[in-house]
Amino acid sequence: MRRSLSLFAMVLALAVGGCGNVVMSDAPLIGAESGAAVLRPGVWINADAECSGAEPPTDRSGCSQPVFVVAGGVVTLNPPETPSFQPIRLSAGRPIVAQAEVHGDRLTGRALDDFARVQQGKTAVGPADRPFFVYLLLEPEARDDQGRIVALRSAFLACGPDPRDADQSVRPLPGLRADEEGHNCLAVDQAGLMTAARYTVRHRAKPGMDHYRWLRNLSPAEAAIVAEISPPSPNR
Repeated sequence: MRRSLSLFAMVLALAVGGCGNVVMSDAPLIGAESGAAVLRPGVWINADAECSGAEPPTDRSGCSQPVFVVAGGVVTLNPPETPSFQPIRLSAGRPIVAQAEVHGDRLTGRALDDFARVQQGKTAVGPADRPFFVYLLLEPEARDDQGRIVALRSAFLACGPDPRDADQSVRPLPGLRADEEGHNCLAVDQAGLMTAARYTVRHRAKPGMDHYRWLRNLSPAEAAIVAEISPPSPNR
C-alpha cells in the first residue's frame, strides 16, 4: 500500500515545496484561545492506514507514519531515531484552523527539502532557522465523550482560486497578499485567516481532503519519547 505522510508531516513536505496557493504568515495569528478545539492526545494515523495499534513506533511496515499528539503540538519520528516536536495551535469556533509552526526559509523551502530527505531516511533535520506559520482547515468527523476530536479531514487554507497555469501568481482573497514570489500568500491578521478558511470550506473538494484518526493512547515507551522532546504542558 502507499505509505501516507501524517497530517503534520505534510505541512513540512508540501506547503512550500511545490504545492502553491497556501496561506502562511511570518508571525503567529492563533494564540492560546479560550474554547479552542482539542485533538485527543495519543497516536494519530492516516485514516486509510491498516494498523492494528500494536506496532512499535519504529515499525513502518503496513502502517502510515504515526504522530504523537500532545499538549501544544505533535511529536514526529523522522526517521524513528530522530523525534522532533512541532508546535500546533487550533482556533476556537468554526471553521477550525490549525496553525503549524515551521522552521526554515519560507521562500526557498530549504527546510522542506531537508525534511523530504528525512522522510527518505537520508538525513536528520538541521538547526532551526526563523519560524514561519502554515495554516490548514480541520473538519471534525468524530469526537469522544469529552468533546475532543478523534477523526478529521484536512486541507491547506487556500489563498483564493487555483491559478490556471503553474507560472501564474495567486489571486489572494481580501485580507491576504501574495508572497514575494506569487506562489503562496500571507495573512496578517485573523480576519484574513478566517476569510481564507471560509473560502476553503466552500471550494476545496471534500473527496480530495486527507483523513486522519486517533488510534490509541501512547504506550509507556512512546510516552518516554514524548517526555524527552516536547515542552512541558502549561497546566503542569
